[in-house]
Amino acid sequence: MKHDDRIIYCSDVEVAYDSAPVVSGASISVWPGECVGISGRNGVGKTTVLRLVAGRLASARGRIRVLGVDPRNFKVERLARLGLGIVNERRDVFASLTVADNLRISSHQHSGAPQLQQWLLDELAPSLKARMSIPAGGLSGGERSLLAYLNALSRSPRLLLVDELSEGLQPAAVSRLTSVLKHFVNKGTSILFVEQSHSVLRDFSDREFLLQNGILIEQHSTHLRAESVELEGQIKHD
Repeated sequence: MKHDDRIIYCSDVEVAYDSAPVVSGASISVWPGECVGISGRNGVGKTTVLRLVAGRLASARGRIRVLGVDPRNFKVERLARLGLGIVNERRDVFASLTVADNLRISSHQHSGAPQLQQWLLDELAPSLKARMSIPAGGLSGGERSLLAYLNALSRSPRLLLVDELSEGLQPAAVSRLTSVLKHFVNKGTSILFVEQSHSVLRDFSDREFLLQNGILIEQHSTHLRAESVELEGQIKHD
């Protein structure tokens, strides 16, 4: 692939809050159909990385390209039209509206969305089928999280940003979620996510970065590990 094909390209990015550096010279790229995870201690700036990719930090310095544009120059609504989906740590939904109305709004002007939403309900959140008429604010934390994913995925995003992917979900729900997300990745969606669970990072990400001292340090590549295992197998059989 050409460098211009990258869905996310950040180079030597710096972010400071009240003159205190949070991200210092961080660089990361994400390719089409790639799933990249970010780990690190609480408070080191993982959410800040997602916010700068989403164009929420106009003061960020360095080279940033997301979906072919500099997100610092665009409102999030414009980025959404380019294919950006976001599931933030608050799991924002339209709390005063019913679950059905949330899904109706999220699918507005997206062809094929009703069929996709039905598939998502079946595969990801079957429990919400009986909750369609209640306000989203009355959902449990886990249900609210699943609705936030449904809202974001109903638009078939080119890029999905997720803060704390498995937070608030039971293991069975996490398993369903990662299976659904892999389906989107296989169809070309790119995912950049923050996660604390080492097992989720290991099993779900193609590549993992550790954010430490403001720098993103690559930890592993699933593809490289798979190629290494295959090569070792070939050597043993030769």
